[in-house]
Order: sequence, then structure tokens, then C-alpha cells
Amino acid sequence: MQSDAFNTVSDDRVALNSHNAPPSFTSKVGEKRVLSDNSDPIEKNSKQKIKKPNVKNLKNVPWAGPDIQKTFTGSQLQECADFSHEVGMGMLKVSLRPGFVDWFILSVAAIILNQPFRDEHKVILQDEDDNVLIPGHPGYLKLLKNNLSVKMRKVMRAGAALHVGFGAPCDVLIWHLACVWEIRQHVEIYTLATLVLGMTSLWIGFNRVIWKLPGEGDSEFLHWDSIIGTAAFEDKDENYRKHCGGKWMATDTTFIFVPGSHKKKFHKKFQRLYLESVDGKPPLYNYNRQAKFALDPSKPDPMNLFGRARKVFVKRKTWIYWYELTLHGVISNPKDGNIAIGTYIGFFPAGSHPNYKKKSKVDELEDRLYSLKTGMPPKLYPSFDCVQKFPLQFVSFSAGLLSYISKMIPGHSSISTRVNDTASKKAGVEVRVPTLINHISEATGYQQPNLSGLGRRLAGLDMWPENE
Repeated sequence: MQSDAFNTVSDDRVALNSHNAPPSFTSKVGEKRVLSDNSDPIEKNSKQKIKKPNVKNLKNVPWAGPDIQKTFTGSQLQECADFSHEVGMGMLKVSLRPGFVDWFILSVAAIILNQPFRDEHKVILQDEDDNVLIPGHPGYLKLLKNNLSVKMRKVMRAGAALHVGFGAPCDVLIWHLACVWEIRQHVEIYTLATLVLGMTSLWIGFNRVIWKLPGEGDSEFLHWDSIIGTAAFEDKDENYRKHCGGKWMATDTTFIFVPGSHKKKFHKKFQRLYLESVDGKPPLYNYNRQAKFALDPSKPDPMNLFGRARKVFVKRKTWIYWYELTLHGVISNPKDGNIAIGTYIGFFPAGSHPNYKKKSKVDELEDRLYSLKTGMPPKLYPSFDCVQKFPLQFVSFSAGLLSYISKMIPGHSSISTRVNDTASKKAGVEVRVPTLINHISEATGYQQPNLSGLGRRLAGLDMWPENE
């Protein structure tokens, strides 16, 4: 049986999920509290990664010119699709109802900033005069939307959700927020996706929200989320799925990619220079048709792909999307910038993919329906990567995970144990260590989101007419 404290936290964290309009808040404001600037141990331990040679620095990627830095509107959907066919990505400023962006930010913040921690580890937001800011205070949204002070960045990092270093937290409560589904089933976005992919029977990817703090973000790299080279245009093996990736942003952010890298001519040349033997020398990469492929900045780059990468500015309210064959990348959020807040929005052909069941042991549609019914995350991302409750490096560097668990409410339903094989072998007996699992207690009051007819088909609840 869960404690009253746990029930209170859970109810607070899902309160916004059951509303379809911006909620009202009443609370006492102006309370002052002095907070420590000391960083949390999780910040140090979560960054214990294998260092890569800093040969090609993507932080200095030049901005794209006006021929690429284009944003289209809902009346220009065909123009936007035509543009992306040439360039490899496109941006749509989405028409939204009044107050939606603020509601989205508040809904996500209610989860990310309210981890199931004991009171002394809770995130307390303050203005420059040390006044406590809470939802409903005019300064609360202003702080979340604008550039963060160093102090507030450290406070948010110390009370952060898991995966905050990457910028896409995997909190169990974020997968089916009402605000996220309002974007997922947006008619403008869907219509553009049909023009981009050339089909109407689509599923929406079940994916994470974006919450990237200033100074955070994974190590810079260029990658594909699909098989590449000539195979992507020929035999379409089991790792391949035609799709467009994307993200809708409630605040400003950036995106980097290599223009034109989605075209067959590009991939044929890439195949010859990077994946095949040249002049009797071994290929630069031993490629085994994996579904995700990243360039190594320490290796030769005959096509100057790092040099050809460009950065685009993604303004708030924008859906930016890219082809599965577009070489794209991530960069750290500027330390003097705002929180990048949004959600991943991508599409692919409706229907269970055989590779999903091969990797997860569960039919894709069955898993989607279970996720919608229970609120639990799917087993795989649309890219067929496994959904992880916590960063994989925490398995080897457990201090980061233990630091997170040590701050949690004792007895929380997501705290569990796992067998440590290495320690068990050494000790000659089973050794179990703390871990975290995805779990939604009855106290959370999860409610399946209200979906439109389009939303039900995008989710897989209803079939598209041509597939019936």
C-alpha cells in the first residue's frame, strides 16, 4: 500500500493530463527561500561516458542560408512538401488554439519538475529576488520560456528527471499527455505528412517529450535512424521502415542536418566511399545494416559531411520534420539559452512491422493498444531502439542511478531490484542491486486521452478505410 505522500505526488503530477484546457491555479506566492548552488552528484555520474576524439566540432556548424531557413504555414502545405523533397527537411508553423502553448509547457513541467522525490529534493523555482515561483504566478511561465539563470539551471538539473542529459526524459507519465495528443492528431501536421510520405494510412510514433536544459544535450554526432546506402533504395530489408522523423517545439531550438543527404545519388556515393573497399583498402565502416548509424568524427570524411552540415533555427510553434534517409544530428543546448520544450512527432505506414515483434517479442499494434490503455511506454521507439527507463550508462556507472533513487519517496512503486551478474558470479550467490521499472500506480489516475477520429486511426485504435 502506498503512502499518503506518494498518492499526493502522483495526483499532482497527473492533474494536467485529464484537462483539455489550460488549468487554473491558486496558491500563495512571494515566499522566499535560499537555495544552494551546489550541483547534484547525478550530474557528474550521468556524464561518465567514453570520450570521443573532438576532431570535428559540430558546435561550430554554420547557420543555413535563406534558401534553406524557410518556415511554411498551413496554407502552404504542398509548397512545404515540395521543398522538403529537395532539401531533406521542412518546417511548418502550426496553427494552434489560444493558450495551447502555455498549457503544453505547464503540463510537461508538472511532470518533469515534480519527480517523486522527498520534499528536500523537490525543484523550487525562484526569480532574481529569490521569490518562489509556482504555476499561476506570472513569473513561472516567463522563467520556463526565457533564458535561464545559472542558478535556476543548477536547481533544475539537481532535481532532474531521468534522461535529462539527452534532453528527452522518459518519465512514465509523459507518453500520453492530453497536450501531446493534441499535437499528434493535428490535421495540418497529418496532412503535410501524407504529402511528404505519399500515403494516407499512417501511424503516429509514440515517443517522448523534449525538455533540454541550457548546457545539456548528448555528445554531438551526425547519424541516420534507418538503414542507409543503396540498400535503402533497393531490397528494403527488415530493419527498414519508410518514415519521417520530427519534433514540434513549444519553445525555440535548433536542428542540424546535411542538405540533400536523403537522395539516392548521395547514398550511392556514400556507399562507395564509406561502406565499400577503395583501392584495395578496407572500408571506412563495417556496416551490417543496423537501423541506426552514426558517423565517427575521428575517421576520414571524403564527402566532407561534417563540413556540409548546416544549422537551422526552429521557432516555437513549429513542427520540423526530416526523412528517414536525411543525415542529421544533435548539439548541446547553449548554456545561455532557454529550455527546449516540445515533443517528438513522426509518422510511418500504418500496420505492425515484423522487426518490431522480432526485437520486442510483442506485436506492434498489440503493444500500442496496451500503451494507450495503461499509460505505460511502448517497448520500442519508432526507430526500433528499446525504450529505457534510465540511461544505459547507469548500468555500468550505477552511482547516477543510486543518486536518483536515494532522493525518491521510500517505497515508490517504480523502485525495484535486479540481479547483478558480475557481482553474483564473484560472490557465488545471487546479488541484487537497486533499479527502476516503469510502473503506474492506481494513485496516478491515468486516463486514456480523448482522441478524434483521425487520432484514433493514427494511434491504431481504428483501421484506415483502405486497410479494413
